[in-house]
Amino acid sequence: MLNTLLTIGIPFNKGLGLRLQEFSENKVVVKSLPKRRRRNHVGGAHACALALLGEYPAGLLVAQQFPFSEYRIIIGELKVEYEKQGRGILFSEVEAPTAWPSFSEESDDLWIPMNTTIYNEKREVVARAQTRWQIKPWSKVRSKQPVNS
Repeated sequence: MLNTLLTIGIPFNKGLGLRLQEFSENKVVVKSLPKRRRRNHVGGAHACALALLGEYPAGLLVAQQFPFSEYRIIIGELKVEYEKQGRGILFSEVEAPTAWPSFSEESDDLWIPMNTTIYNEKREVVARAQTRWQIKPWSKVRSKQPVNS
């Protein structure tokens, strides 16, 4: 059910074969099936699909701590280190920090770094993704209107 809701809520991910394997306040694991849309020209996982696998679970984990009803969450930075070709079923895993940062009186926003590991069925590391998320209370956001596409 949650996988269906996330596909509707995040239509960009539709057709990429992403499934939540584990979803808790402390850890998110996403399973990626070897779909045609995920493939590159040599039959492995496309670099952009691996980047999405690094970003997606981290965003879900951050959103559990900072709900969309109260905060605007935007990815501000994405860095991916590719270690080997991603073939077959892949998994991406991210764990919550030991302590979530909190807002200071001097700043309207908060930046949270997250580290996601992407691995294959043999648990060999395929890629590592580092993301930085800007969290801002809606009351501090200048433009609250979503952009129409």
